[in-house]
Amino acid sequence: PLGKSIRRTIIQSARVADTLDEQWESFSDKLRDKSRCDEVTGRRLYDNGKRKDGSSIGNPGLGELCEKRGMESLDAELGKDVLGMGVESALIAVAN
Repeated sequence: PLGKSIRRTIIQSARVADTLDEQWESFSDKLRDKSRCDEVTGRRLYDNGKRKDGSSIGNPGLGELCEKRGMESLDAELGKDVLGMGVESALIAVAN
């Protein structure tokens, strides 16, 4: 009973933390300048504010992609290679 109670409390706390994180992310996304786009990375820029003298605070952070792109399909050969490496790593880990 005590172990279950502790686990239940931990899970509830994690859910609360996840909810707060989602709300914070939504709030911070609304603050981003939707018109500024970094040409190198293709991501939206948002700044960290200005000092009293007008200079920027830190480097601008990167946000979402400026142009939404769909998911590209995984190359079958690459998928086989990754799967093979995973199996090989698991076998090495089990052997040790």
